[in-house]
Amino acid sequence: MVDRISNLIAVGQLEDATILLMKEIEKNGFNDIYAILAATINKQYGDFESSLNYILRGLEYNNANYELHLMLGDYYADLDVMQAYLQYETALLFCENQKGCNSEDYVYIQDVSASFKKSKREELKQSFRHAPILIYKSEDICYGLLNHFSDVMAEELKQLGENVEVIDITETPLESLTKLAGKYYKAILGIQTYLFSIKYQDGRNLHDFIFGPKFNMQFDHPTCMYKHFMNGPKELTVLTHDRNYSSFIQKNYQNIKATYIFPPAGEKYEKNVDKIYDLVFVGSYRNPKDWMGEISQLDIKYAGKATALIDWMIKYPNETYENGVMHIFGEGVSVEQYFDLKQTYFYVMFYYRELIIQTILKAGIELHVFGESWETENWKKYDNLVIHPSLTWEESLKVYAQSRLSLNIMSWHKDGMTERIANMMLNRTVVISDRSTYLEEHFVDGQEIMLFNLEEIGMLPELIKNVLEDKALQDNICEKAYEKAERTDTWEMRAKQFLEIVNKYCDTP
Repeated sequence: MVDRISNLIAVGQLEDATILLMKEIEKNGFNDIYAILAATINKQYGDFESSLNYILRGLEYNNANYELHLMLGDYYADLDVMQAYLQYETALLFCENQKGCNSEDYVYIQDVSASFKKSKREELKQSFRHAPILIYKSEDICYGLLNHFSDVMAEELKQLGENVEVIDITETPLESLTKLAGKYYKAILGIQTYLFSIKYQDGRNLHDFIFGPKFNMQFDHPTCMYKHFMNGPKELTVLTHDRNYSSFIQKNYQNIKATYIFPPAGEKYEKNVDKIYDLVFVGSYRNPKDWMGEISQLDIKYAGKATALIDWMIKYPNETYENGVMHIFGEGVSVEQYFDLKQTYFYVMFYYRELIIQTILKAGIELHVFGESWETENWKKYDNLVIHPSLTWEESLKVYAQSRLSLNIMSWHKDGMTERIANMMLNRTVVISDRSTYLEEHFVDGQEIMLFNLEEIGMLPELIKNVLEDKALQDNICEKAYEKAERTDTWEMRAKQFLEIVNKYCDTP
């Protein structure tokens, strides 16, 4: 009967089509298919408001009906460009995800959408640029640092005149995020969040239906985000601080739309404090042996190659994790295998952290550290290791401001930058760090930062002592580093850089 009614509409016999349709609705009840027919009849009569009402009733019955979203897009095409855009995009998504959508329907919707975006390009650009920015806050991990990044980015963007909405997932049920479907945001920003991998029960990604460019700011090796990246939305952009990570993502995650080098920034401690520490390290400790059980299992699975990988990385500490994996396992390693082997990466990272700290302490240099992770048996023999209570992110700024020298140990970021370095510089403490290509290119070694080589850790104590004994050198490095960081590594600067990236998306509807 649906086909018969459709044929009557097609030949203009609207009265007969209406009579049959009303009988069918009375007999079977209202549904989304009848809504399409009723909306089409009313549109041909020129009764657009009645047509709209039937479309909306049909979507209440079945919001996944792509034909109704297409019709709603047509309705709004000359009334509300943003609503029309959202409906066309939604129609495409539902068509793509439904078995009942044939290729001809999909191509037709694509053509309608493309033609609309071309004709309304300037209006859409303005609508995109004036839409709100959504920022996620997730679990309170890393001593609250990631959520602090969300807060400070939100505040800086507001200062730049942006309309910012913040959703704290610890205060908002996950189910409520489904209410965002069908909305458009100028940008959706998460700080190393898993939220972009949330899916409906039928496997569709929620954020495919929340429109606007999506950004995940990522700090760890992208292997650690394997499950989230593989299950993310179709077009996710990753902001990372390390060019090696950018290359790894582009090679191994085909669903990632783009990557941008976007290091975290730093902040100042606003109160005046005295320098009371010679050398501090604001970082945690974990015994590398903690991973040996998992590494033994990996050796069984990979015929001893996990230990071989660890040995190679220890021997060549300036090489990346991915270079080590390729050297031991050869080309063609899957991203799943990189993820599987990540414990080797953690082992080597903390092996070198332990070696650096031991080398400093054995040279008789006093080192201040923070947190319970240092209260282990293997550190008790060092009287010159001073253990303080754990710090919040704000307290760490005060410690940097109170320190003459601050030690940074990269978490195997061979071409990266960290917020710790920016925080140190903005609080006028001399940064002592292992090398990365990024640091070598952006800061002058010996004038703005003091870099050491992981292959020459034995020379580190002499470097530290020389700087501690030269007050003029300390002052000179601190001042130059402060000036550089204030120009390039504040959150105000990052917010401006973020908007530059976002506006590129806004300008290409």
